[in-house]
Amino acid sequence: MAYNVIKISRISPATDLVDSLVLPLSFFDLVAKRHSHEPSQLLQTHRVISRLLLLTHPPQARAYSLSLVLSHFLPLSGHVKWNPGDPKPHIIVSPQDAVSLTVAETDADFSHLSGKGLRYQTELHPLVPELPVSSDSAPILTLQITLFPSQGFCIGTTIHHAAVDGKTLVKFLKSWAHICKYGTIPQDLDSPMLLDRTVINLPSELPNLSTDVRTLKLPPVKEIEEDVVRFTFELTLENVKKLMERAKSESTRSDLQLSTFVVTYAYVLTCVVKARGVNSDQPVPFTFVADFRDRLDPPVPASYFGNCVLPVNFLGYKAKTFFVRRGVR
Repeated sequence: MAYNVIKISRISPATDLVDSLVLPLSFFDLVAKRHSHEPSQLLQTHRVISRLLLLTHPPQARAYSLSLVLSHFLPLSGHVKWNPGDPKPHIIVSPQDAVSLTVAETDADFSHLSGKGLRYQTELHPLVPELPVSSDSAPILTLQITLFPSQGFCIGTTIHHAAVDGKTLVKFLKSWAHICKYGTIPQDLDSPMLLDRTVINLPSELPNLSTDVRTLKLPPVKEIEEDVVRFTFELTLENVKKLMERAKSESTRSDLQLSTFVVTYAYVLTCVVKARGVNSDQPVPFTFVADFRDRLDPPVPASYFGNCVLPVNFLGYKAKTFFVRRGVR
């Protein structure tokens, strides 16, 4: 399979920014920055591949719509910078800032890469752009559109998570798609994105996060081995309903409330533990990321731009917990 770069452009927001915009990093941003230096998190949090889309809009229309949507998500065109003398990094958007957009072309099989079957990770890796990071500066977003002639195209995104979480990124992508399709601004963007960090009200007893490692650089990325594959397993709504009914029928709690996320996460984690065939006393730590927008007092507005999620870690479970009747037999 051949991948050829056709063009690299810089797309500026459709706005007249006169002075630089400077935003401090919140507690949530600083947590994300610390985790962004974890190699195991890299592909999951920094190399986000959007769903492969079959669309017909010409590149010029996509570039114009990108410029338009960036004016509503202005910090995405800026940088995370750590200037000398500053104790913490900041998000800085200068009038000349722009997002790097790479347009590439490939003869790869679109149906294969966008399907649910077995795909080698090395086939997917070229679909995402690099994020050039130095010790004191990093762009927040880079984009790549890869064309599959007569088949479709893929949008690859690479973000710096010290500035934005997945929820904000998804809203950006959906807004871009809406403008491409309808030529109008989505109704939920009628009011500007909220950049004010003071809307986050946190308990005073939270620790002051250390920033003693004064760099924005990521550690070297391990080369992808040729035998690493991806496979998509699908859980239908009917599957989830059956899991919920089974869990409730086997529970001794009459007030048991189960969300789709809890049921799905528990099922997948149980399957992973059993598939690995680990010793029953082996610790099984696991983590999920929780959105705190509605959990703070007062709640954070939905239009807030920035991180508002935290990883929730569980360390006290052993593999045998997943082997008993409450698991999957």
